[in-house]
Amino acid sequence: MLLIIRSIIFLLFTISGYFIALKYSFGSYGALIGAVLGLIAVTTEMLLRKIEFGIIIGGLLGISFGLFFSYLLVLPLKLFLGKSHFYRGDFQAFSGAGH
Repeated sequence: MLLIIRSIIFLLFTISGYFIALKYSFGSYGALIGAVLGLIAVTTEMLLRKIEFGIIIGGLLGISFGLFFSYLLVLPLKLFLGKSHFYRGDFQAFSGAGH
């Protein structure tokens, strides 16, 4: 049963990739990329089945808390430095241009 579902997911990725890329006249490349992404999705599902559910939830919670606390640490910096040091719409803050 799982083999049928995995095959359907693989075909769904391949066909979707073909039709999305067909808009840009790259149907065969889209099917190839869709097939690769389908293989990655099926392989990931098979690997995640071997891991206990608690470990997955713990990892997701750890990532979420880490992002939340890093945001809390950046908030005081925004007050002192201003928002222009963190984001400038055109990425000048990271490239050094415009200074």
